[in-house]
Amino acid sequence: MMGSRPILSLSWLLLLLCSTVCFAHPNLEIMKRMLDDMDDKAEPCHNFYNSSQKNLKWHAFATVSDQFQLLFDGIENEVFEKHSFEEKLQRLYKICSTMEGPSLLRYFELVKPGEDLDWPFLTPRGGEWPKEKFQWMEALARLRRYGYNDIMFGMSIRQDPNSGQPIVVFEKKYNFLFRFIESLQNIGLPPKLANEIAPLDNALKEMYKKDTRFEHYVSDAAPVKRISLRRLESYGVSLTKYLEIVFGRPFSPDFVVHVENLYYFRELQNLMTAVRSQVVANYLTARFSFYTMFTFMKHGASCVTTMRKSMEFASNLLFEERILGRKKLRSYQNQAGKIFDAIRQQLNIRLERNALELPPAKISLLQKIISHFKFIFETAYEENGNTDVCGL
Repeated sequence: MMGSRPILSLSWLLLLLCSTVCFAHPNLEIMKRMLDDMDDKAEPCHNFYNSSQKNLKWHAFATVSDQFQLLFDGIENEVFEKHSFEEKLQRLYKICSTMEGPSLLRYFELVKPGEDLDWPFLTPRGGEWPKEKFQWMEALARLRRYGYNDIMFGMSIRQDPNSGQPIVVFEKKYNFLFRFIESLQNIGLPPKLANEIAPLDNALKEMYKKDTRFEHYVSDAAPVKRISLRRLESYGVSLTKYLEIVFGRPFSPDFVVHVENLYYFRELQNLMTAVRSQVVANYLTARFSFYTMFTFMKHGASCVTTMRKSMEFASNLLFEERILGRKKLRSYQNQAGKIFDAIRQQLNIRLERNALELPPAKISLLQKIISHFKFIFETAYEENGNTDVCGL
């Protein structure tokens, strides 16, 4: 027994020494910090961003050119046609620039859920919110006009790879980047409201995760992606009003759109019908609050950065018209167009070489797709005034 004590003491000494040395090793220390920062409660397969860090962090946006400040200051007192993109830019810029600090209330006053309809929380005390006026699809369309495009579903315009023509695309969306309910509770969302909207948020999250397509839901239906608005109505999905609000013009029932997940849209329609209007409106209120804080309010006093982030296309268009000028714009377009044609030529050369030994039918299809590519001129204006030209 006496002889075992030195061995035992030596073991403890080695263990203590090893633990000290091991944890002092830079690689092990880095690994320890990384593991300590991970969130065991999150599901990495569904949301790796949340599982990899416990605390949400702001993402910095690039500083924009000083010329944008002059541009927005210049339109502040002009008179524009109602509902024009200039008028929308002017309204949002005025709201931002006339405040001492960003205010969620002012944004909600600007973006209403319907015609002559306020959000439930803006109802005067003692009054009753007119729930019969609320249409969830109309509210989503109005939010889309101000850049919010990842709640319930997203709508974008893309180029058809076969015809080269633009087409309106609808697809299911859910922003998994942040823990929505948890994050809002951390910044003061009332528990009663959180409990009210959490079931709807969970239902939308689960719907998004489903990979089942519409043809599995209705056995006699063929896979459908390109579909007219009229035929969508027969499936119980109405997107006509949404498009008319977003684009500000009427749409024919025969207008064809691309619906990526028709099964999802039908289920979404059923879900929204089953949920009370005020719950849906409160959910959209919370989502828009979250979007506003992470898109607008993080810029602090920089209203120009807010405009560039939330209304990028309109800001670029105004910049091209008033700062860049038609002559310089055409010069950039011509230069970029030549580069794009050279890239197209190189792609065709590589296809002809066929280093991957693709079958002739596949080569023909790829050549057809490349021939239908059209050049789209887009601009990104940096702080130093340079113009980055991107061709798609």
